[in-house]
Amino acid sequence: MMYGNHMGAGGWAFSIFATLLILGLIAAAIVWFTSNRPDRGLGQGPAAASAHEILDRRLTSGEITTDQYDQLREKLTSTAKSSSDQPPVGAADPR
Repeated sequence: MMYGNHMGAGGWAFSIFATLLILGLIAAAIVWFTSNRPDRGLGQGPAAASAHEILDRRLTSGEITTDQYDQLREKLTSTAKSSSDQPPVGAADPR
């Protein structure tokens, strides 16, 4: 005659361990998906990357030619110079 479900003490320990492991993996996945780390590759670039760094990266990856790079670099430089001549937004007019 057979009694129980034929699972000894080792079977019960493995069952409990496997259940805890699965629950831990589920919890880790939830934490990973809900965290807002920028290094996970969500399409966001580095927050501190300047326009010049992005332009340099595009040139080295082959997205743009050297002629396009020179034109865009000059445009960025002239834009930076002209915007530094302007007073900050909301500043009092010195007149």
